[in-house]
Amino acid sequence: PLIIHITGTKGKGSTLSYCESLLRNTYGLTTGMFTSPHLVCIRERIRINGIPVSKKVFAEVYWTVRRTLEENSHVMLQQ
Repeated sequence: PLIIHITGTKGKGSTLSYCESLLRNTYGLTTGMFTSPHLVCIRERIRINGIPVSKKVFAEVYWTVRRTLEENSHVMLQQ
């Protein structure tokens, strides 16, 4: 997959939004976007094709990641 990583101190959000919109609307690509921090809701940080992930998808992924971390915490502590 093509990944664009934007860093710096000013203008990251607007630059990322512009790039995401260009890739999606001009080239018809499927896009995913993660930004930080969120303004209102944590789900707005994660967008697929310009739309924030649903509460259902966010909850499913959150609990999958959390369970995996809890089940493997002994491995991480040994390192």
